[in-house]
Amino acid sequence: MKIKKGAEVTLTYKVSAFSPLQKSSKKIIYDGRKKPYTFFAGSSMDAVYLFPAFQKALEEKESGDPFSILLQPADAVGKHHPEKIFRVSRGILKKYYKVNDLIPGDTIEDICFTDKDLKDPVTGIQGDLAALSSFAGELPEGVVSEIQDDFILIDTNLRYAGLCFEYSGKILEVKESPWKTTSGTNAEFIDFLQKVNKYKEEVLDPSSEKYQLDWGLGIYEGRVDREKRILHFLAIDDDSGEYELEVLEADVQLIGSKDLYGPGHNLFKWAWGEDHINTNTGKDIEIVKTFGEQNGFANLTQQEWVVSDYDEVFDLVHTAAFLAGAKAVCHYSAFELDQEGEEETNPDYYFALYEFRIINQEAMVKILKDSGTEAS
Repeated sequence: MKIKKGAEVTLTYKVSAFSPLQKSSKKIIYDGRKKPYTFFAGSSMDAVYLFPAFQKALEEKESGDPFSILLQPADAVGKHHPEKIFRVSRGILKKYYKVNDLIPGDTIEDICFTDKDLKDPVTGIQGDLAALSSFAGELPEGVVSEIQDDFILIDTNLRYAGLCFEYSGKILEVKESPWKTTSGTNAEFIDFLQKVNKYKEEVLDPSSEKYQLDWGLGIYEGRVDREKRILHFLAIDDDSGEYELEVLEADVQLIGSKDLYGPGHNLFKWAWGEDHINTNTGKDIEIVKTFGEQNGFANLTQQEWVVSDYDEVFDLVHTAAFLAGAKAVCHYSAFELDQEGEEETNPDYYFALYEFRIINQEAMVKILKDSGTEAS
């Protein structure tokens, strides 16, 4: 059988990355020559560098075929953008790191800043300020690229951006997808995912970004009222020092769950079939099951579905959000939901979000002001 969209492919492979201007800089970034890997052709499986262009180059190959494939930067991680390199003062960084111990290549994350930091050329941040203003007061994760006397350069481009990817490996097996049912195939589901991904790009992503900017959602913890199907966003109460102050709330729909570890760590469980979950937060998601039955998509009709990574999880989550008309999605772990008896497996729960409401205007304004986030 030849590789085509929807086929189940098992292969071994090695990936090297190098600068298009300096091939001698080549280094191995993934070595799976002794670790067979299985994926569905045409799916969004870039967690191990299986980019769409790579998968396209594999089409028509068969079991036993070797392969050697070269991807240009635009077809791999993407181009490197100089404007995504920021000069951050040592004064800001020393709040979070031992600055004198930093070396090029170290990862930098969770760096918060205020409007004052953006305006101060000596003690603040220099770079694309228009881009920084969209990050809701937190610098994107990056790596130290250069250390200067007063500033440290942080490159926030995606890892391996601007590099060519070179693959070499062998196709071990190609077979029909196990998703095939009476009236549908995995290939048809992947075609359907194109509509889902368009919805994600045009509705879910812009909506999530807007909520992040308008409400500063990264500041809060969350707690779900399952009976009322409401997600409460909690801020720190000044008196107790704990996340107890209800500031925002949003209507939610439970989509499903996945254990972080243990025997069920590779299973996504749809909410409509989970007996241990209050059905009031999952009952409407049966629209997913109905749609799956109508179109023959087994991954939408089986209560538990095997997933190989979080790309597959979010394919299912975004599908549910699309069918349910959600405005955003989020996930919380069991301990964040404060669910008695769930701590042993510690699952992630995935929710569709609808309408947001401020329930403590005074507290919210103060919190956003203190964090440097502007409420609209």
